[in-house]
Amino acid sequence: MNTTELRHSFKAYMQKRYPNDSNISSTISMAFFLERYGGNFGMDFQQVLVDKIVPDAYRQKLEESFEGSKNPRARAQIYERSLRLLLEYLDGKPPIASNQPRADKKLQVVNYPAPSFKVPRPTKQSVAEYLDKWTQLPGYTEQEEALLLLFKDTFPYNKSLSEVLIKCSTLNDFYGTNIFNVYPLAKHIVRLDIDLRLADGDPNLVNDISLGHGITSRSGKELHLFSFATKYCSHHNPLDFPIYDSYVEKLLVHFRNADRFSSFRNEELRDFLVFKRIIMDFRKAYQLDDFNLKQIDQYLWQFGKEIFPKQYSKSEQNITPAIPEIPSTSKEVEPMDTLINKFSSDMENIYHTASKLGYTPTYFWQMVQSMGGYQAAKKLISTKNPSSGLTRLWDLRRLDLSVEAHVIKPEYSSLFTDEERRICAERLESFGYKI
Repeated sequence: MNTTELRHSFKAYMQKRYPNDSNISSTISMAFFLERYGGNFGMDFQQVLVDKIVPDAYRQKLEESFEGSKNPRARAQIYERSLRLLLEYLDGKPPIASNQPRADKKLQVVNYPAPSFKVPRPTKQSVAEYLDKWTQLPGYTEQEEALLLLFKDTFPYNKSLSEVLIKCSTLNDFYGTNIFNVYPLAKHIVRLDIDLRLADGDPNLVNDISLGHGITSRSGKELHLFSFATKYCSHHNPLDFPIYDSYVEKLLVHFRNADRFSSFRNEELRDFLVFKRIIMDFRKAYQLDDFNLKQIDQYLWQFGKEIFPKQYSKSEQNITPAIPEIPSTSKEVEPMDTLINKFSSDMENIYHTASKLGYTPTYFWQMVQSMGGYQAAKKLISTKNPSSGLTRLWDLRRLDLSVEAHVIKPEYSSLFTDEERRICAERLESFGYKI
């Protein structure tokens, strides 16, 4: 099959798989980007098709190529994902789930704690039941009506900074998205001139809003405000912009592992072009075409909220704590040496437990062995940025194993200063860990 034939057959495949996607032509063009510019990257498109593997350096080369444009990182991810879709097509992937129950397959969740019961497969009846429940949720109906009035009737456009600022502030407050300064975000949205793109349902708009605003964490890294961006776009055009949050992610990952309704990596859920396709895959695989994307969104959020624990779902707590309160203890304090030995033992247990989960924190273990668990923790707290281990434990949904989670325990309050415990609490809070 020559390249022209491949392009046509891939397009036919994509149109069949995503019948409601108006951006397929763009995806095809991005998938074949390497054919046109592979020579500039030192890569052979034909060899990539034979190997069926995306070159490791491809995304980095793309980012360098897109430097100077808006959000080169997000743009590179979309191009890479488009090529990956082409290679999956050539390899006969991803498998589409059968619409018949698979009684012989045990349901599992990778990366998230598995429910202790069998999770029911989505059906038209179950979705309809949850949509009926949605209208009866205390406070939510009134909140949605208020947001609809604000976004659709009062301030439907996004050219006035004051109007956009009101919408950002209200959305941030209602959803508890914990953006502590929405002003730069509002300016960013106005600067993007988004009204036509909203009306057209441009999926790249979410990625453009979520980055490039200049709002940073304490470490100076720009925050990826992806969940907020989906909410902002959805309240203007709910039929084209489904909302992402942690409950939706957990449920999609669960059914991916259980039924293989779609093929994706967890981190790709935070790329809206991919996220929307996954939602459409979900709707098609479970024969839910009678429901629009907004209804699927409402179903996934409610069902995910019931199935999975709330510990890591800060965005759904609907509160915005300024500084997390750290529990204190009034019990008699143990001798310092005893406490240090106990704490150091806990640090050793972090290594052993994490290793059993597939994450081996080698550098941390070397620190514990060389200076002891207590001093190792002190050193890690004093660094400007959180360790990479904190991110790995978040991926495993085991932040309870982190050094920071142990430091803020009431029984160890006498071992650390208030400032050290505050730093640990803020780091954990930034990952959505419930203090």
